[in-house]
Amino acid sequence: MKNKLRNLISNHFNLFVFFTLTIVVFSLYGKSLFFDWTYLDDDVLILDKQDYLKFSNIKEIFLSNVFGSNEDIGYRPILNVSFLIDNCIYGLNPFGYHLTNILIFLSSVFLIYLIFSYKHDRILSLLVCMLISVHPILGEIVVWIPGRNDSLLVLFALMSLCLFHLYIKTSKNFFLIFHTISLLLCLFSKETAIVIPFLLLLLALCFY
Repeated sequence: MKNKLRNLISNHFNLFVFFTLTIVVFSLYGKSLFFDWTYLDDDVLILDKQDYLKFSNIKEIFLSNVFGSNEDIGYRPILNVSFLIDNCIYGLNPFGYHLTNILIFLSSVFLIYLIFSYKHDRILSLLVCMLISVHPILGEIVVWIPGRNDSLLVLFALMSLCLFHLYIKTSKNFFLIFHTISLLLCLFSKETAIVIPFLLLLLALCFY
């Protein structure tokens, strides 16, 4: 009975944290929903690639670099897939693209809370995440549409970490499969994610 009550309180507090972070994030970045295209890669990655951003072209997206040019070496297919999905839903309305940026960032911050609160006080974890939410150095990845690749990297890296932890604790292959999928999505979001597998290995050696 005590465990059920504790879980109920914990779940309600997590909902409170999520709504609190939602209010903070949208209060700070909500104005960006009404920003227009910036033409700082918005035109190259989205406006000029309407024939490219189609589900029928998904294979080419995963086989080409982020800008689709021979000169560029960046490989970020998940970024282009996210633009493809936005393009199918919102067309060329920048409102939807900015909304996606905010939601990805919010999800990442909430995952940070869940991970941090696993071993630390929940109030302290909330305060840390509120600080992350309002930190000016992160503003660019929210308000600049192509900046979402950093939020995507963090989101999938955190998902991979959570699933890796669950696999270690339970030894269930279900978690290992989705950990692997999350890790691949992370690697396909930005090149710097190549260090994530090494960090996970270090985590396993240190804590398990």
